[in-house]
Amino acid sequence: MERTTNAEKLIAYAFTNRDLLKEALVAAGSREVKNVDIRHDGANKGLAMVGDALIRLIIVDEWFSGQETRAKCEATVQKLACNEHLSTQGHEANVDSDIFKATSQKGVVAVTTMATTVEAIIGAAWYDSGKTFEVVHSIVKKAIE
Repeated sequence: MERTTNAEKLIAYAFTNRDLLKEALVAAGSREVKNVDIRHDGANKGLAMVGDALIRLIIVDEWFSGQETRAKCEATVQKLACNEHLSTQGHEANVDSDIFKATSQKGVVAVTTMATTVEAIIGAAWYDSGKTFEVVHSIVKKAIE
């Protein structure tokens, strides 16, 4: 059995399909990583696009059920879905130790790389969970708060 990664700890979710998790952890510019099938150009960026959309959906969905103004919703999206916040969350959870980094990064994970990776982890969990909204809702809340 493979160890639980810091990425899984960040979202409090254990991946069944380890290949999806590995794909989410491949930073753009990384050389080919053994046993990782990348579906789209840009390493984890395809999964990150899905994760970004899910983060925004969860925030807006919660807003819709409440009494806050649309401006408050937009401010919450700006605060919790921004690269700086997602990067901080990833660094605090030590996700950088899980990332397959590009040689040029020299072991340092930049803000945008970490934010993209956190989004990709969420996107990968969406597919791993069989696109189960309730599961991903919990994952997003754990990742952004």
